[in-house]
Amino acid sequence: MFRLFRKTERALSGRPDVPLYDLHNHLLAGIDDGAGDSAESGAILTGLAGLGFRGICATPHWNHPRFPEPSVEDTARQLQDLTAIADGLSTGLRNGGEIMMRDNWVESLRDGRLPTIGGVALVEFPFRESTVIEGFEHLVFDFQTRGITLLIAHPERHPDFQRRPGLLERFRARGALLQLDLFSLCGRDGGAAKRLGWHMVRTGLADVAATDIHRADSLPLVEQALNALAARSEKQFVRLLSTNPGHIFCGHPERLIA
Repeated sequence: MFRLFRKTERALSGRPDVPLYDLHNHLLAGIDDGAGDSAESGAILTGLAGLGFRGICATPHWNHPRFPEPSVEDTARQLQDLTAIADGLSTGLRNGGEIMMRDNWVESLRDGRLPTIGGVALVEFPFRESTVIEGFEHLVFDFQTRGITLLIAHPERHPDFQRRPGLLERFRARGALLQLDLFSLCGRDGGAAKRLGWHMVRTGLADVAATDIHRADSLPLVEQALNALAARSEKQFVRLLSTNPGHIFCGHPERLIA
């Protein structure tokens, strides 16, 4: 159903001429702390397409204490409305979610009650110290035996990983994937997140980079981060924003490049 799109017609700002894929954003309107209305959703979609994104997976919050669970009907309707815009921009859309690891998330994910992206579950730890689960690597392995790969959202922003970056290597060695927020590379989330984010790029710990964009006025910062990453390493730019997320978007996480 999903396929890799052709290269963009021209390279943007000297960046590698490859299709980009975004696996983490809050594009859908009125569901969580993302887009405020349909006009802003359209503006974000149009802006990302203009920056070279050819595949976008909408990931509203799930299992989050601040927001009710997204309505399947509402998300489907919004995606259908946005598809008309996306088709004109040569950009593919699909649905997913950002799952908070709290309460009964393990059972809910095992039972298929939480969304995945081609067999990959985007999960986040609560943003408090000492909330990274002890023995998490065993859960990673358990889910893999069930055909689900865990993709940890923005670990560079979490205080536990900032204090103990060795956990990232430990979890990744057992099969977890790591998703880096582009905004962290620009320092929007603080110096510690910026330092760990660039460390993840430099060492190859990051598997995917994503926008995690919530509002249209953040589009210039997305562009700034894209340019910064391309200037630092074209190889990692292609791997983190095109090759790896493209395979996940198209349902082939087994093809990821380490």
